[in-house]
Amino acid sequence: MLPVAAVLFVLGAFQLWHGIQGFSGPGPATVVTDDKLAAIKTAAGEFQALAQGSEKSGQPPRQTDPKAKPLLDTVFDTSILDNAEALPPSDIANVNEWMLQVLNVGEVYIFAGTGYADFSKIANLDSAQQQKLQTQVTANTATYAPEIGRYYDTQLAVMRALVWAVDAEMSADPNKYSSTKSQNGISQLRAGLVKTLVGVVTTFPTDGLTDSWRRDRLTALMAMAPKAAAFLLPDQRKTVHDITVEVARGMTDTAVQSGLNAFADVVAGPGTGAAKPS
Repeated sequence: MLPVAAVLFVLGAFQLWHGIQGFSGPGPATVVTDDKLAAIKTAAGEFQALAQGSEKSGQPPRQTDPKAKPLLDTVFDTSILDNAEALPPSDIANVNEWMLQVLNVGEVYIFAGTGYADFSKIANLDSAQQQKLQTQVTANTATYAPEIGRYYDTQLAVMRALVWAVDAEMSADPNKYSSTKSQNGISQLRAGLVKTLVGVVTTFPTDGLTDSWRRDRLTALMAMAPKAAAFLLPDQRKTVHDITVEVARGMTDTAVQSGLNAFADVVAGPGTGAAKPS
């Protein structure tokens, strides 16, 4: 698979979305209500229509565009998730669908000018095509840093809500997830979360990104860290930890270094400290 940080982030989000299918509990959603989800889906659809052809033109609508801004604000507003408790199981399906809409919007910026509208088209590219795509996606990460930064933050916030809800339900009723199908879904959730976190962290060294941009991403990463530590398996936590520490060593901004190492420490869990950058 293409070793591009932004693409890895997208692939992780899709794998997590796929793995969580069928995990919703009974009853109506009470936080991310059907009306809230409908507004998000409408805004995402209108934004995609506005961005149509940008995969070829390389000119997606920016968040400063008065037509695009309210649509992006609707899809990317995660304030409804700023609660102190896990979402009820009845909300899981709606939050998962929200994650898909965020993914659809984020892909517009990641794949602008590549000739590909979404990641599903890139699985069988030859080496020359892969290299061309990697170059364009890397350039997009810097060019559309404000929008991709918001996309990262939103996707992490929505994933955090999903992982937290599923983990809480598993703790409350372990037998509910004992079937092979459920266990396969949990495995996909975990693998998707690892890809997503590694995708965010390995975006940091991208040329053209500012230290301010990197610092802004630390908030969403740190919010996710304890939920990831509770949900991932030990070897998965170690993978995220080790890659994060390695990226931190290459950062020159002390706040970025310390933030990444703090994230690595929390994800690793008790007893594992991140090596300090040299």
